[in-house]
Amino acid sequence: MSRPTWAVELAAADAESAQVLRLTHGVEARFTDDRSALWLRGTDLDPETLNVVRTLPSLRRLTLLEDGRGIIEGKTVPSITLSGSGWLPLRHLSSLKPPPMRLGGTASAFATLRLIPDRNESRADVLCVPFRTWHDYAITAAAIRLAPLRFAASEDGRAIIHGSPLPPLLGQFFTIQNGIATPAGLTLSPSIAPALLAAHFQLNEGDILLFHEDETCELIDASGLALASRSAVRETAIALAATEQ
Repeated sequence: MSRPTWAVELAAADAESAQVLRLTHGVEARFTDDRSALWLRGTDLDPETLNVVRTLPSLRRLTLLEDGRGIIEGKTVPSITLSGSGWLPLRHLSSLKPPPMRLGGTASAFATLRLIPDRNESRADVLCVPFRTWHDYAITAAAIRLAPLRFAASEDGRAIIHGSPLPPLLGQFFTIQNGIATPAGLTLSPSIAPALLAAHFQLNEGDILLFHEDETCELIDASGLALASRSAVRETAIALAATEQ
C-alpha cells in the first residue's frame, strides 16, 4: 500500500457506516485497543470518494504526514500518531457491526430462542475452522474446489467458510436458511420461519447470522465474505499476521 495520507476516527457504534468504503482500494482499518472506536486510513482519494469520507459520522478527520503523525482537521500542527501495526485492509474485517450479542439480553419474544436437537437432516453449507487449517487447505486446493466458496476471517483466528461443497476439514458445521445459520444437528426453539428471523435481525442479502451452541450469535456481513482463492487466502494470512506483531 502507498503511504496513507488521511485518516478518520469513528465511534464503534458508527463503525458499520465504513462499509461504504469496503471496495475502495487502499483503505485500512484498526479498532482501538478498547474497541471503543474504529480508525480508517488511506491514500489520496478521488473527489467522489473524498465526499463519501466526509459524510461519515467521524469523531475526527486527519491529514497524515510521512512519519505517521496526523493533523486534526481545523488545526495546524500534528497532535496524534497513527503509525504502527494492527492495520487490516477494510474488506478483511469480518464484521463492522456491534460485538456478538446474547439472545438472553434481548427484550422481545426472540429472547426465548434456544437450540435443541433437530430431527430433520439438512445439508451443511457453513463451516467454522481455525484460519490456519483453512489456509493450509486453500493454498493447495484446486481452483475448482475453491470456486463455490466464500470466506471471512476473524481477529481471534477463525475462518468462516460458506458454500457447497464445503472442504473436507474438521470443524463446526452449520445449516443455513435465509441467512440464519445453526449448528448442524440443532435447530432453534420455538420454531420461527428463517425468513421472519432474518427480517427481525435486519439481515441484508448475503449476510450470515451465526448461532453458536452457547446461544450467542454473531453477524458475518456479506461484504466481509471474500471469494475463495489462493491469493485471497494468502493476503488475509499476511493481514492477520500483521495484527499479531
